[in-house]
Parts: sequence; C-alpha cells; structure tokens
Amino acid sequence: MSTKKIIGSLEDYFQDGIVSDTMLAIHHYVIQRTIGENYIALKNAPNKNLNKLFGQLQASSSDLAIIHLSKVFDKKNKHHLVRSIEELLDYNFQITSYFPLVTNDYIEFSLIKSKLGIEYLPIKFDNPNELAKFFKDIFNSLSIKRKSDDVKFIRNKFLAHNEHEVEFNHLNNFWEDFLYLIDFLKIFISLFGVTILSASYFQFQDFKQGSLHYSIISDLYWLVEEIQKEIGEENFKFWWNE
Repeated sequence: MSTKKIIGSLEDYFQDGIVSDTMLAIHHYVIQRTIGENYIALKNAPNKNLNKLFGQLQASSSDLAIIHLSKVFDKKNKHHLVRSIEELLDYNFQITSYFPLVTNDYIEFSLIKSKLGIEYLPIKFDNPNELAKFFKDIFNSLSIKRKSDDVKFIRNKFLAHNEHEVEFNHLNNFWEDFLYLIDFLKIFISLFGVTILSASYFQFQDFKQGSLHYSIISDLYWLVEEIQKEIGEENFKFWWNE
C-alpha cells in the first residue's frame, strides 16, 4: 500500500471515529449542561410544554454524550473493526514525516506531563510506532482508565441495558471525569493530527481546562436563542464564561 493510501485510510478512520465521536460528545454535553444551568429559570417560565421539551432534550443529550465518548474508549473486537483509540493505536504505521519527533517541539507533550503528573518524558520518538506505544501506556494509566471505564460502565449498565441492583461509586464526580477525558482527548487529537496526519484539528487546540472552542458555541447558538426566548436574555446563564 502506498504512503498516500495509508494516510488516506488512517485519516478517514481517525476523523470518522475518534474525532467525530469526541466532537459529538462535546456537543451533546454542551446541550445538556446549558439546559441544566438554566433549569430554574426554565422551570419558572410560563410555557410548561416547552419546558418539558427542553427536559427531554437534556435527557437525550446526556445519554448521547456518554454514548459517543464511550465509543472512543471501546475495546478492540475480534469479529469486526471499531473506530476506537485502542484499535487506532494498533495500526501498522508506515509514516516517516515528522520523525524523529522531538517532544520539546510540541506543547501537547508538556500538557500531558502536567495533566497526568508524569515526571519524565522521552526526549524524542524515532518512529510513529514508538509514539503509539507511548499513547497506549497513557490510555492504560490509572487516571485515564478508571475514568474511561466509568463512562463505559454507565453506557453498558444503564443506557444500553437496564440492569438491576448495580452499584456505581463515582456518580458525584462523573461529569468532572467526563470533562477530564475530553480535555485529554483534545490534546491527543491535536498531537496525533499534526505528527501522524500532518493535519490541524483547530477545534481541539484550546487546551484550557473545560474550555469550549468558539466553533462549538457558534454551532449551538440556536439553543441559546431558544432558551433566551423563553426566560429572557437577561436571565440566561453563559456558564462557559465563568
């Protein structure tokens, strides 16, 4: 297979899987949180039928945010390919551009180091498979794995199935952990895109914790306008500016 075809198929796999599901997880999270942050004002608004509609939208968006993020962290399946990080990092990379890759040249590595509390990072990666192994170790680290397992647990036990007498001990921190994973995926997508695909995924390049790229807010401004119609512009809570 030519290098051009390798990059093409890998880019399709990456964009239609990890990038798409991460973006959809963010979008649905923003919808459910925006409605939730304005819940009291909506509850006291006169149009009760519309308020019920917002409630249904919030519930479905919450489910979809969890489902899309779970897909990113799904295990490999021996029967069929899944567009997950585990499957992606087992790809047989045959790309030489940007390698050897010096870690000090990329801000993403320092962000990974500080976010995970890693004391030392490799000075360089000689080939993409070395970088893939580094990411495998990162995604299998306790701080990532516990949180991603919790997201999949909620998906499997409560959304995909309706299991009885299931215990879940991290509910109070669930959405905080959800955002932690999103923040880390933004770093991963940005770094993987630049070094492996020579592509910039600008929507993921705002690395401040919990930040939203302007393109996401712009795409979902219809929701802001609809809620403002119901509760008044002066009462709307722009939670992402806090």
